[in-house]
Amino acid sequence: MTARSYGRIVALAVRAFDDVDEADTYLRSPKQFLNGRTPLEAARTPEGAALVERQLYWISQLISGPTELRA
Repeated sequence: MTARSYGRIVALAVRAFDDVDEADTYLRSPKQFLNGRTPLEAARTPEGAALVERQLYWISQLISGPTELRA
């Protein structure tokens, strides 16, 4: 994962959760939809990064409502 993609994933998580600690917990916790990998582990590949970004988008929609997280 490049520094740019890492920064993008972290920024999206912070925006989705509106809390740095919650975003960190999310990014470092294994997820079933990622076959037990953490979002940071999954984001090491372009396909995994796309999955994580999509999930963060949906989390943002559920927490904040539509249009809160625009890439």
